[in-house]
Amino acid sequence: MATSQDFACYVCGPRLLNAYLAHLFRAMEPEWQRLMAGSTHNTIYMPTFENMQILVPPMAEQEAIAEALSDADALIEGLERLIDKKRLIKQGAMQDLLTAKRRLPGFSGEWSTLSLNDLLLRATGGGTPSRTIAEYWDGNIPWMTVKDFTVGSRHGTLESITEQGLKNSASASIPAGTLILCTRMAVGKTTIMNVDVAINQDLKALFFIDECIPRFYQLMFELRQREIEESAGGSTVKGISLKDIRAIEMPKPCKDEQMKLAHVFDDMDAEIHALDTRLEKARQVKEGMMQNLLTGRIRLV
Repeated sequence: MATSQDFACYVCGPRLLNAYLAHLFRAMEPEWQRLMAGSTHNTIYMPTFENMQILVPPMAEQEAIAEALSDADALIEGLERLIDKKRLIKQGAMQDLLTAKRRLPGFSGEWSTLSLNDLLLRATGGGTPSRTIAEYWDGNIPWMTVKDFTVGSRHGTLESITEQGLKNSASASIPAGTLILCTRMAVGKTTIMNVDVAINQDLKALFFIDECIPRFYQLMFELRQREIEESAGGSTVKGISLKDIRAIEMPKPCKDEQMKLAHVFDDMDAEIHALDTRLEKARQVKEGMMQNLLTGRIRLV
């Protein structure tokens, strides 16, 4: 195999195992940032590598360490593949079940299609209290922005405001269980919080008529997010107006079918979440193994 000038190839001698060195180098990733030099392209020069000192346990211990860490890698990679598979299965199920190509047992007939305007009681926007008034902030009211969508928690927000901040701003109090939609930046993303929150101006709370289940319409937004995102306007920050939101057409199956479809995908999401949790724990276990085995704190031989 040939490599470009951006790679360095190491042929280990009789005292060093390739697999052990590979794991050691992966564990040193934060250190590579410190060792980089260069004004245009960050580079680690060969003399830096040549002068580097590393821990070299006996060969039998290197083999045991490499095997233990490789097993941890295999577990992580297996979980990643399984999660990818489950997400693809969910995506396929959404394409079939949320477009009525395939129906759940006991349901038949055409779905009606209406604009969101006909499915909503109202849509409420939000606002931001003045940042210059300390009394408006760090209260007991969770205050939601687009940043909270990256965190993914349904139980709280990154920031909070006070009752005074809520009253003296355009922000609005949104009850738990309401569908909240991003209308700027992460256009089309949605969440349903388990707690009452206040929202900022980049979000809209959608209140549906009684015949509509918010969770079902969250799934519909998830299915069509790319389409909605691509329809957003703006040269710098993409956004979608409330008028355009109200014009979006959505299906309206009967309430019972909406509920059962929501349960189907809740079960899928719960399974994926459980696997994500296992994956995160596996990564943490491997991190602990690296810190202990590659520093000699714990010996295998």
